[in-house]
Amino acid sequence: MSIPGPSMDAARWSNVAALDADYAAGRARLSATPLEAYVEVSARCNLRCRMCPITVDPRYDPHSGTPPLLAGDVFERLEPLIPTLQRVYLQGLGEPFLNRDLISYAERLAGAGVEVWITTNATLVRDEHAEALALAGVARMTVSIDGPTAATYERIRIRGKFDQMLRGLRALGGARRRHGRPRLFLSMIAMASNIAELPLMVELCAEVGGDGVFLEGLYDWPGLEEFSRLENLGRVPPERVREALADAHRRAAALGVQLYSRLGELALFAGRGEAAETAPARATSTASTAPGMPPAAESSRRAALVLPWACSEPWATVNVNAAGDVRTCCFNDQSFGNLREPAGARGTGRTAAGSDARGRGRTARAGATTAPRIRLPVTSHAPAPRAGAGSPAPAGPGARRADRRAAGGARRDGAAMAAADPSLRVARAVDGRQPARPAP
Repeated sequence: MSIPGPSMDAARWSNVAALDADYAAGRARLSATPLEAYVEVSARCNLRCRMCPITVDPRYDPHSGTPPLLAGDVFERLEPLIPTLQRVYLQGLGEPFLNRDLISYAERLAGAGVEVWITTNATLVRDEHAEALALAGVARMTVSIDGPTAATYERIRIRGKFDQMLRGLRALGGARRRHGRPRLFLSMIAMASNIAELPLMVELCAEVGGDGVFLEGLYDWPGLEEFSRLENLGRVPPERVREALADAHRRAAALGVQLYSRLGELALFAGRGEAAETAPARATSTASTAPGMPPAAESSRRAALVLPWACSEPWATVNVNAAGDVRTCCFNDQSFGNLREPAGARGTGRTAAGSDARGRGRTARAGATTAPRIRLPVTSHAPAPRAGAGSPAPAGPGARRADRRAAGGARRDGAAMAAADPSLRVARAVDGRQPARPAP
């Protein structure tokens, strides 16, 4: 059985072409609908991982009053987007398998030709779940682990039991072998205390029948600064990091496992952010100023970082949390509406996150004033420019977003991340190879 991808019919291709034109022109009101949706099916988690913002964000507190799970009637409000969506991520900060409707949501999307990706901690996954995911047509499962040994895993992922995670991981691997899907990846956040175990993570992936390992960067989330300081990769001698990466790459090649290190990619964006922060502000022509923009806001805009890319998330994606709030991305706290509200409750103009989610004439972002510098590729599998070759970072809505999940934060504030996390600078020296891209 082949691994499903998005069914690129006429409606989806037409939407890509329309979005290409909107993005290239820098339009704030769009004629197209999103290519991808991030749908948080759960705002609760059974673990308390030490580096996860869900442990400190009051919106995710069980006593906050916010809905813990994405309800079926809220999911149904996304129906108008489904015919043109290419991919949906059924995930957020919470654990997706706490939502009993997860598999039915996946079935609805995959059955309509949408590529479905899910990230889980796997502790709640059973054989019947893995089988149902495969039969539903889910394309990819990523399991967040952070430690290939019980000691490391349980020290980082509080409340997690290594044997329970391993049971779920093996169930997913078994379904992968039986049905050829979903593809199975392990995700590990690089820390001072676990980087030496990266080669063991590669071996674990091969053992359970997984496809590859993602090595992510550690974020300095508000409220978790002390943990980030203690676990910063910059605390490890660079030669030891180099040795772990080299050994892991050797073992991956020998075992037929893919290894994707995002450390170099994060450092690349952080470096661009540093360079832009010290560069003189560009002169802004009157033509590029939004009509009616207050002088103070315009001055602030001119002083902002000047980077050689334009974030495509506001044009290409929609982010829906478990409470039904709709945003352009998970880093943007501005809500454009709520799917629980009656259609038109926020006015007659439908936005990117319009309350009816139809996206007709949707607003790409508040205050969008300048055209992007990079034209959108018109394929969801466009090759990315080679890093270090003078090409801008991939920013078109058609670019593969799996590679930008970690780098997205660095793109939005590369200079701040580099200042907060010296490990990004270390990464330039220890991982010089081109960041790999997941195979289609």
